[in-house]
Amino acid sequence: MEIAGRNALVTGAGQGIGEASALMLAEQGASAVVIADIDSQALATTAAAIEAAGAKAVSRVAVSYKHLRAHETQPV
Repeated sequence: MEIAGRNALVTGAGQGIGEASALMLAEQGASAVVIADIDSQALATTAAAIEAAGAKAVSRVAVSYKHLRAHETQPV
């Protein structure tokens, strides 16, 4: 697949396969890699690595349904 000059989107990019995929896309010449994860610190680390590989990193912290449920207010 030719990725050079294209944009890519990777979810779960803070660690594991998502992180490796985002970095591989940057190294293969993607113009920009849009990354999302629920861990903002891990996402920042991945974004820095993408930028170091020569691609633009656009990161967004995702909010999981499980996270939202944990912060719901309980009726009084």
